[in-house]
Amino acid sequence: MSSEFTLHKMKAFLICRQHFQILSAFAEFERSLISERTKEALNRLKNQDIKLGRPKGSKDGKPRSVSGYYLREASKRKSSDEGNGVYKSIESYINNDK
Repeated sequence: MSSEFTLHKMKAFLICRQHFQILSAFAEFERSLISERTKEALNRLKNQDIKLGRPKGSKDGKPRSVSGYYLREASKRKSSDEGNGVYKSIESYINNDK
């Protein structure tokens, strides 16, 4: 019985491996199709003299909200200064960073 169980496990392993190889082949084929479509679209736009992306030197005029890293670091410095008896607004710490 032990040899039958081992044989069954080996067959199951080989079947699973074969399924994985088939799925991998389809994924690789799909990736190549996507790559070809993207390259064709970029070449088509290039032939139409359309430049992609942001122009060099241009800046986004939209002001960004203060969050994430700047806010965390400003809060850390503010608490440290408050421990030393210095009380300033969080905005003064944020404006010093920029």
